Amino acid sequence: MGTILEVREMHGIPVLVVAGKLDHQSGVAIKNILSSWLEQGKYRVVLDLGEAEGICYVVLSILVGMARILRNFSGDMKLARLRFNMKEIFQQIRIDGLFECFDTAEEAAGSFSGRRTQHPLQFTWGAGSSRVNA
Repeated sequence: MGTILEVREMHGIPVLVVAGKLDHQSGVAIKNILSSWLEQGKYRVVLDLGEAEGICYVVLSILVGMARILRNFSGDMKLARLRFNMKEIFQQIRIDGLFECFDTAEEAAGSFSGRRTQHPLQFTWGAGSSRVNA
């Protein structure tokens, strides 16, 4: 299966839904989408990774870099539906503290409303996030 990228909007926040393998090629496509959102002044974004299968270091590097850029504009990148195996990868390479993660994309998008974006220093899985996807 290839990678499918679907752009949605929830609560006025752009959401990128990713399905399939997160390899170098899909990483470039994700970077291009995130860059276009930056150009449009969209600094608060959500990545829904619930259907993503595996992740390469190139994509991890892109996500970290883009999150830092968004934060320079008082924005942020939040993750939704991160599978257990990806959570482990984020923890093993010690980038789990860079992202706030939620059970659903709607929860992640809704977390932006009514407050200025904070930059979490620890991984926050969101309320009711005990569900594990394998």
